[in-house]
Amino acid sequence: ELVMLGVQSQRTASIVAGTVCCTWEVEHNQILSILDRHPVERMNFLKLVEEHLGKLAAPQIIYHPLFVGFHQQSFRTLIGVNCERKLYFPGETVVREGTIGDRLYIINLGTATLQMHKQHVTQVRGGAYFGYLSLCGSSSCDRDRERFAVTVVAETMCQVLIVPRATFQHALSKYPEMKEPARRLEEEERFRVSRQRQAYLRMVHRRRKLKCIIEALRSSAAVAGGPDIVAMNALLDSTFQGWRTVTIRAAELRQADEEQRKMNAARIEAWLRRRREQLALVQPRIELKMLVDRNLKRRGPLKLAKHLPPPLPSIRLHSQSYYSTAETSESPYMSPCPLWARTPQSSRQGRWL
Repeated sequence: ELVMLGVQSQRTASIVAGTVCCTWEVEHNQILSILDRHPVERMNFLKLVEEHLGKLAAPQIIYHPLFVGFHQQSFRTLIGVNCERKLYFPGETVVREGTIGDRLYIINLGTATLQMHKQHVTQVRGGAYFGYLSLCGSSSCDRDRERFAVTVVAETMCQVLIVPRATFQHALSKYPEMKEPARRLEEEERFRVSRQRQAYLRMVHRRRKLKCIIEALRSSAAVAGGPDIVAMNALLDSTFQGWRTVTIRAAELRQADEEQRKMNAARIEAWLRRRREQLALVQPRIELKMLVDRNLKRRGPLKLAKHLPPPLPSIRLHSQSYYSTAETSESPYMSPCPLWARTPQSSRQGRWL
């Protein structure tokens, strides 16, 4: 039923006939017209769809890119559990331009269109959000609150997650350490919304000028009349085609520049990553060299210690009478150079002696 309503674009299961089956097929456009004619069944059908999609709300809030800066998961879980879920049929207005908001709207499933000054601006899908700035600040005055810059209209069946301002402020009071990430996110969102509003305004102004040019050409062609009207229509068509070609070419150039910028950023990031890995490998050697240089500057050049030879043990000598020579000693063992310990000498050595 989610694919039939246009909430999802792909089916999540396959149905295989085990026997001969007779099926009824209901198309997307038909079911919407049927539900419009029967409001009671429409409410019952909405409740059924909300039951199927109710379990997807909290994970979408917890892991949404908007709340990545809030590192405490319990804070995100508290917001996801207490958020509201609402379904919008095609053509229904989610938020209106210029109204005061006190809620954050996150499109979970479906497709919606953005309008500014009653002109189509762009198309958004699941994951888009509006009205974060209305959650910030402590002022309760309507004049100080943020107003929606665009009108959001559901193009298909949309499931929208709504975070009330009271829920967000209650989560901040329960987790005060999340106030600093909320303040940084508020500054980033204020800058992003300002740039987005300026871009949309430039687009609206260009379309208005183009419309004025076309109307002027048409009026001049209608006033001229006669056989020249064919030439004026041809001129109008050629002018419009030339403008369209230039616009498409400019969009292609901007897209090419954006792709080139992303590729350059990826190359720079890869180079920086390799550089960090190389520095991590040589960091111990650099730190050791810095330590040696610092020691040399503080204490001067290192001097090698002079190793002196150990002192000889003192020998206690006996008196002269304690020693005896071979001539006066009766025993050969009492002589300092006993005869039996002398090395034998050859006859030639004896003859020289």
